[in-house]
Amino acid sequence: MERIAILILAHKNENQIKRLIRALSHDYVDIYIHLDSRFGSIENLKKDFSDSKQVFFIKNRQKCYLNTYSLVDAIFYLIENAYHNNGYKYYILLSGQDYPIKPMNYIYNFLLNSYPREFLDYTKVESGTWCETWGRKVFNQYLRTRLFDVIGGRLYFSKIGSYLRAPIKLIIDNIETILYGKPIENLKKIGLSYSAGSMFWMLTDDSIKYILDKFKNNDTKEIISIFKRTQTPEECFFSNYFS
Repeated sequence: MERIAILILAHKNENQIKRLIRALSHDYVDIYIHLDSRFGSIENLKKDFSDSKQVFFIKNRQKCYLNTYSLVDAIFYLIENAYHNNGYKYYILLSGQDYPIKPMNYIYNFLLNSYPREFLDYTKVESGTWCETWGRKVFNQYLRTRLFDVIGGRLYFSKIGSYLRAPIKLIIDNIETILYGKPIENLKKIGLSYSAGSMFWMLTDDSIKYILDKFKNNDTKEIISIFKRTQTPEECFFSNYFS
């Protein structure tokens, strides 16, 4: 029987992660989990699923920040581990806060009957779209993550945090845009159109192979450089392979 891989990006709530894994259990489904390195020890989680041959915890754990390329790195770790471990028809990317609303047998059959359809939500960044301002200037990820580490996540996303981020947004981003150019224009130069949408998707084996082949051959080196200077790259990176 054909198999499906589920890739989970998780960062908190151990009991919820356990419940999610159990809800996704299926004879022909393997589950790969990347836990943010700030999650701490994962021994309790691993112990709970030590008897399972279908649950895999990624060893190379990334420190992840919202709106940064670190999330794309973590997704690549998940993809590579799954791709080189077994042959799957579909790869499903989820967060640790997701939960299925249909039985896994229904989901499994639906996907196999849909093959080779891809499930990827995105919108081209154009005037009049909800994301029309995206890619118009550089988004300095490094300074934002350093600020996050210093003041903590709760304060970072508060009103006070928005004031602390203001100098980066108003000064540094504009200076770097002059130096490096607008991300949307840089993508056009290499034949891509800037797109944005959900960071979660269900992609076929052919699409995953295509992505990994380009990554392996360094065909994405310039793309990566651009997305390390954009806002919310986790919601843009993979869609730009298909837009």
